[in-house]
Amino acid sequence: MDAARIAEGPRSIGDVASELDVPSHVLRFWETRFPELRPLKKGSNRRVYMPEDVALLRGIRRLLYAEGLTVKGVQRVLAEQGVAFVRTVGHSDEPLSEEQRFTVRGMADGQAGEGTRILPADAGAIASLGSEARERLLAARIELEALKARLDEARSVAARHFGGAGAG
Repeated sequence: MDAARIAEGPRSIGDVASELDVPSHVLRFWETRFPELRPLKKGSNRRVYMPEDVALLRGIRRLLYAEGLTVKGVQRVLAEQGVAFVRTVGHSDEPLSEEQRFTVRGMADGQAGEGTRILPADAGAIASLGSEARERLLAARIELEALKARLDEARSVAARHFGGAGAG
């Protein structure tokens, strides 16, 4: 992130979503999965992102979209390497350093059996896609995860409201 972005100060969810090229609902979903994200809430629960929040979001986005980690993989990177590491990853559009790449891949490979990294049956098919197509595929996956979270929440509400009916 350049100095001008850092100096901008607080920003709305719409501004941040536009900068990161993700829908606002994806940012709200990420807040449910990454407790390190804590935007200020003003007035009627309007989110306000500080520059350090935006830096963290840029790192999360890069790990998910460009590096191919899943949400669980990014959670592990955050837990083991910390917020500062993820902010650093998102700080630049430059390729990851060898040390960063090793750290991120180590996190992903360490839990591959638990869904930390996308491991399709035909990894070659995804690898042969252009970078734009891979990014669209990963964006679709993130949106599906967000929709699943919303569906799970709706089922939970229905179970509480109807005493278990409609929750299965």
